[in-house]
Amino acid sequence: RKILCIFAAMSERSELHTRNKHNGQYDFSLLTENYPPLRKFVLLNPLGIQTIDFFNPHAVKALNKALLISYYGIRYWDIPRNYLCPPIPGRADYVHYIADLIDLERVSNTANEENGDKPKRQCRCLDIGVGANCIYPIIGHVEYGWMFVGSDIDPVSIENARKIVTCNPVLAHKIDLRLQKDNRRIFDGIIAPDEYFDVTICNPPFHSSKKEDRLCAFCEKGTPVPGGEFVICPKKGLVDENFSCRSFSYDPLKREPKRKETDVFCEFVDI
Repeated sequence: RKILCIFAAMSERSELHTRNKHNGQYDFSLLTENYPPLRKFVLLNPLGIQTIDFFNPHAVKALNKALLISYYGIRYWDIPRNYLCPPIPGRADYVHYIADLIDLERVSNTANEENGDKPKRQCRCLDIGVGANCIYPIIGHVEYGWMFVGSDIDPVSIENARKIVTCNPVLAHKIDLRLQKDNRRIFDGIIAPDEYFDVTICNPPFHSSKKEDRLCAFCEKGTPVPGGEFVICPKKGLVDENFSCRSFSYDPLKREPKRKETDVFCEFVDI
């Protein structure tokens, strides 16, 4: 009953979760102050309200960086070209509703010990398909202090997510990234014997029906997600609408590319 009520609330609400830091209009004054490169993408819509062109992937990426710096204390965040750049407010909503589902009081990252409260046990989460952006673990840990294991079949995603964790002290030793070497498996090879998780999360493709019209600007085989924000590509999964299959020479489902060993390099932003 609790699960049904929470997901009914998610589907019925037009605004974001009450604990979501991104309710209302974006504070572009704050965002551009904390991340100046965003400034060149800010424009006015017909109502005179500041916004960005959400069809411009560079603008969306800059907005994400500004949000992560301003609200989550992230000093470094980047993703490889043509990898999914997620909308942070929506991902944050998902995390907040998960917190409602697994009992916020039990998994809170704070405890008022002065009033005799016992420290809460940390929630352990498994993010299946963590992706190169590592967005769910970032939000889940910063907002609630949860510990994460993130898995993915794509070594590039795991490498990039690990770099994000390594370059941010707030995330260090809180998020463990694991490569799933068998794409036919989900949990096997990832969850260790006697390892326990409070919740597993995943950002899957979404289909409203099998008869849904197909549309892809590049191969005409993609399925648009309602709202037009993303496209489900049969080759790469859920991608943004500017994704081009032909830009990929590597398919993580078929082979693992040889990569040179490189040192982790972090470009920090002063905040």
